[in-house]
Amino acid sequence: MSSAEVAARIVKELTYEEVNVLKSFSMLIPNYETIDEDILATKGKMHIDRVRFALDRLNEKNLIARYKGGYVLLSSGLDAIVLKILAENDVLYGLGRAIGIGKEADVFEGIYKDERLAIKFFRIGRISFRDVRKRSYDAHSWLMMNINAARQEFEILKMLYGEVRVPKPIINVKHVIVMQLIDGDRLTNIRLEEPEKVLLSLLEEIRKVYKKGIISADLSEYNVLYDGNDVWLIDFPQAIRLEHPNALQLLRRDIKNILAYFERKYKVKYSLENALSYITSTA
Repeated sequence: MSSAEVAARIVKELTYEEVNVLKSFSMLIPNYETIDEDILATKGKMHIDRVRFALDRLNEKNLIARYKGGYVLLSSGLDAIVLKILAENDVLYGLGRAIGIGKEADVFEGIYKDERLAIKFFRIGRISFRDVRKRSYDAHSWLMMNINAARQEFEILKMLYGEVRVPKPIINVKHVIVMQLIDGDRLTNIRLEEPEKVLLSLLEEIRKVYKKGIISADLSEYNVLYDGNDVWLIDFPQAIRLEHPNALQLLRRDIKNILAYFERKYKVKYSLENALSYITSTA
């Protein structure tokens, strides 16, 4: 069971004091590697005894960890408080089935009225819980890395949505993005009936991304969805702007990945230079 699923169960049982302490943690982590009781009491406007009691409970629930006279927030704790914030803001009713558990993110179906949402939890630097407890000091840098990656991807999605087939971005809270759920499958999981047509459609979407001044820098068959009619681009945590010194080199690598996949799986050949020329054309 993922930490998000554990957090979804625990969050319903959290007391007011525990929620307040977790919220204080989430606001303080950009400025502190470890946080002590006094800072939490001041931030949460709570009596120190209530803070201590809440910290003991949160530590037992494996949402925080003690470290060098202070405390660090763990991924499970950040998951819990984000789920609480989303519920309080009437964005999310609950967490549904897992859509994808990957190296750098866990994605779940979100439950909200009649809408189907995708809830993406960033997991860059994912390690086992046991390792986190042993090396609690590193928890801070991992959390900040995931928070920053989520923020960057959310901004990229906002830039692209409406002109490129990407999921509609709804809200970003800490290391989580809530977005439209695309009813499609990754290219790796299906067999296309018209691979040439799909490849041309995919190159067109990449061209649109390029015209917005963005390069995925991590494009492959694993972050392209197909819904039976259209292709959709997902996952942009490593996206860069055209001003980046290695922009064209990374674009070339992205396109090479895609073309190699279609040639390997479908024997569809397409010139790398022709694809690059088409994507970067100003016409």
